[in-house]
Amino acid sequence: LLQLANALYELIEDGPALEKILNSYKENYRTKHLDMMRSKMGLSRPQENDRELIATLEHHLQLHETDMTIFFRELAQVDPQMDADKAFLHISMAFYDLENLSEPHQWSWLEWLESYLKRLQKEQDESGLDGIAFAFAKA
Repeated sequence: LLQLANALYELIEDGPALEKILNSYKENYRTKHLDMMRSKMGLSRPQENDRELIATLEHHLQLHETDMTIFFRELAQVDPQMDADKAFLHISMAFYDLENLSEPHQWSWLEWLESYLKRLQKEQDESGLDGIAFAFAKA
């Protein structure tokens, strides 16, 4: 985008306007990305720690080769009442090489899942839906 702005400058000759557009794009992108990730994770009510929860998820997804389509499909099947071990069984189907997932990485996944399950429970509680209705609303 910076290169595009540099090319357009020759036509527009308004550096501050181009800079303002670039800066608003950054913020718009962050907001839209956060909304998209919340949606993929079955979260509809923004919470303060969502950005951190999503950043940690993205970090984990990069550490071990994962089929993203399968991962998010299986994550949608995770119920807030599950424990982290059962939730891990769901998402582990998305790992291309589960046998070589290191123990520390598996523990970090379980830790993330604990946070995610708490966040899902909070979402369910705030929505006023029971577990089954919440699962349908989330999917």
